[in-house]
Amino acid sequence: MSITYNAIEKVNTEIKTLALGKKEYAEVAERVKAFRKLYPDGLIDTHIIKNDDGLIIVRAEIYGHYENIPHSHLATGHAMEREGTSNINRFNALENCETSAVGRALGFIGLTGGGSIASYEEVANAKLKQEGAKLATTTEKAGLIASANAKGLSVDEILKAVGFNRDIQPEGMTAEQYGKAMKIINEA
Repeated sequence: MSITYNAIEKVNTEIKTLALGKKEYAEVAERVKAFRKLYPDGLIDTHIIKNDDGLIIVRAEIYGHYENIPHSHLATGHAMEREGTSNINRFNALENCETSAVGRALGFIGLTGGGSIASYEEVANAKLKQEGAKLATTTEKAGLIASANAKGLSVDEILKAVGFNRDIQPEGMTAEQYGKAMKIINEA
């Protein structure tokens, strides 16, 4: 038995979406649940294409029963992430990349919740990258401390001035905050 367009449209009405800006996006977990409902024996197969020098590329392939052929190839999705380019990519870049690839592949078979092929996670991550949420590196932070100490400046006061708060940002300061802190130090 093949899955019909009507069946995909019906399950799309059950997918919860979240607003991001003016559009609605489905989380990947919601897409996976819808896929399991349509294709209980379906297969989501992921492959690491590249994982070196901080660059990760993952391919996800979706298989399901189609026209009496079990495990027919239904769609492929790819994703690319660079380690450290967002808070989540600082520690979980591979997992994030795999989730994005799966979300795109499921979007290509029509499981979008009525929204975009891009998943909620994918768009949220892209927005963070566009807003400069990259984290300062360990080397940059060490340089900041050394520069402040060399000029007799209080590191804590500088961090406070740029809006860094360890309680709210346990993952570390953003590259933007680092840039502002270095400007304060250089102008002192």
